[in-house]
Amino acid sequence: MNLFKITMMALAITMFQSCGNKDEKTSDLEPLTQQEGKSSIESSSVNLLNDIEGFKDDKSVEAVVDLAKYFDGLNSSAKKSQGQLLFQSFLNDVVDVKSGKKQLTSLNEPLVMPEEDLDFKTYYESNKGEYTFNESTKEFEKTGSSAGMVFKVVYNGKTAKFELSNYTTTDYVGYTKGEILKSIAVSLVIDQLEVMKYTFNVDFYKYMPKSINTSYKLGAVEITALLNNSNNTVVSEDTEVKLYGKSIFSEEVSVTGDFKVLDNATNEEEFENASESVLKSILKADTKFVIGGIILNANANVKAILEGEDNLPNGDGKVKIEAEAKLINANSTSTVIDEKGVKVADVKMFASSYEVNEEVYNENTGSYNNETYIEYTLKPRFVFADGSNADVDTYFSNGFADVKSKVGSVTNAYQDKFIESSKL
Repeated sequence: MNLFKITMMALAITMFQSCGNKDEKTSDLEPLTQQEGKSSIESSSVNLLNDIEGFKDDKSVEAVVDLAKYFDGLNSSAKKSQGQLLFQSFLNDVVDVKSGKKQLTSLNEPLVMPEEDLDFKTYYESNKGEYTFNESTKEFEKTGSSAGMVFKVVYNGKTAKFELSNYTTTDYVGYTKGEILKSIAVSLVIDQLEVMKYTFNVDFYKYMPKSINTSYKLGAVEITALLNNSNNTVVSEDTEVKLYGKSIFSEEVSVTGDFKVLDNATNEEEFENASESVLKSILKADTKFVIGGIILNANANVKAILEGEDNLPNGDGKVKIEAEAKLINANSTSTVIDEKGVKVADVKMFASSYEVNEEVYNENTGSYNNETYIEYTLKPRFVFADGSNADVDTYFSNGFADVKSKVGSVTNAYQDKFIESSKL
């Protein structure tokens, strides 16, 4: 969505992925030393990996994979209905996550219908009912009525029920007119156990959304994402991943600016021009990023940074990059806090150099010459209470033996299941 391209551009000004919540409270305890911070992060990381390792035996995932195996073994060449394709696309997504082909958070992405040119609303309204899979014909046959579309499969002594409901559309009055998806709910129940559920709801002003709410539940995993647009002046998005009811990842992003001009665009050209003016209107950006209890938060005065960029030295050498780091550090804050609320470190930008080796064609000799030169780029580093610092790459590449060992353990625990699932 173009809105979040703009949001990400604003946040990217800080050159660090996570900028955070200005209201985060820290403990009264003394900030941690560099080594104490590593120990705290390592402990939280191992606990997180323990939780993830336990998910490998989740009954819901096993049930979905078994159902996918059943359909895969039928080798049916019969043309599938759109409902069947949607059904099997959900099964395949779970298999791909388990086999490592997709990331877990991809399950919560907006739903894509099987065929873009299909009038799915008409298809849905005219095909509501309950369908039962006939193993002999390898087709779903209508066997009853329903407020939505229900697909039942009896297999290997189990009964699965896939339901598609609450499918609605709305007239989109942005610069491109037409009907778009407003809401949908999808669920899969196997032997009375709800193993999967997906919901999506959206409301619009004109082009700009008022809110977008998506959720995905697969066994013990719950993923939720809520976008909220307050009168086209503050746009925020909250994302959270829970495992067995425990939050293991969350991100809160908030951007303050004037987005009304986007909403008033009547064609694509006006929208592109409005996008540029919106970027200039952004005042600040805040984000809070939490994983395994470790918090990275900050805020950026985007307006000051954008205005300051006009006065940076020319070129892309050391002087300019150092000036850019100074500008960002003066107009943003970023802090790492452990799960007890104790400050681990501040995050600051610095000018980092690296060597570039390049083969350059020499027109006079007709051959390539090896040229070496130094380039500079912005990178984040941790600044600790005792005044010491470490760039982020170096900090995480040294130590953390327990985490590395646990990662190996978790990888081995999943390996056989990944191989088994990838065969589907």
